[in-house]
Amino acid sequence: MLSAQAQPEMLARLFAEMVLKPMYRGILELASLPQSRARMIRLRGQYVEVNPVTWDRDMNISVNVAIGSTNTDRKVAVLKEVVADQAKILELMGPDNPVVTLPQHFNAKRQILRLMGIKDAENYFTPLPPDWKPEPPAPPEPSEDELWRQAEKEMAFQKSMKELAIKQDELALAVQKQEHEEKVAEAQLAIDREATHNGPHNAEIERYKAELDAQNRAEEIASTERIEAAKLAFEREKLVMELEMEKYKADKSAEVAKEAAKMAPKSEVE
Repeated sequence: MLSAQAQPEMLARLFAEMVLKPMYRGILELASLPQSRARMIRLRGQYVEVNPVTWDRDMNISVNVAIGSTNTDRKVAVLKEVVADQAKILELMGPDNPVVTLPQHFNAKRQILRLMGIKDAENYFTPLPPDWKPEPPAPPEPSEDELWRQAEKEMAFQKSMKELAIKQDELALAVQKQEHEEKVAEAQLAIDREATHNGPHNAEIERYKAELDAQNRAEEIASTERIEAAKLAFEREKLVMELEMEKYKADKSAEVAKEAAKMAPKSEVE
């Protein structure tokens, strides 16, 4: 003996299986004839082009019978439980979890609205593509200690680069001095050779040697002054860096002492 709710549901299912299902299958065959043309339809909130000629005429047709508000209320209640479970999982595991995605959460909410007779769910929730993934979180900002460690590394790098520059200047000065000595030796050799053929010219020789020596001393003094200035600037910056580091350490020690004083138990005054 069928219940009062099951009897009309069985009749509706029989009517759908024996009358509506063959009718819709015939409509499908007519729509997929070669004479049909492609048209624009709204599908899942988006307008897409659909060509019925490409449809499969033998696709299966299923019957879903829903009579009265009892069945709808039962479905809405189940979907609400699903939405609540999805919300808990998203809250505990985040949107990038392997169990529930935000598009699935949206689909459950949209299905509830449709069962309640609200078709335009996109007005309340923005649709998300099935492959949507949340953007990776921004990297955390470095702490004060990390910033100071980075500053120490930067200062050490600048120190090594300036030391390298000073050594390069010293090497260039040595090369320049050697080249000058070679030029003096070549000039002296040429003067000696000329004196052998044309007789000695002591005054001219001494004057030429004096000019070479003066030029050599001027270049050496300029290079030495440049190196000494670079060394002085380097020592000055090194002293400033050391003072900043000492100030930072003193400030940190004061902060630690202050926090320790706050946490220490206060003695009772008798």
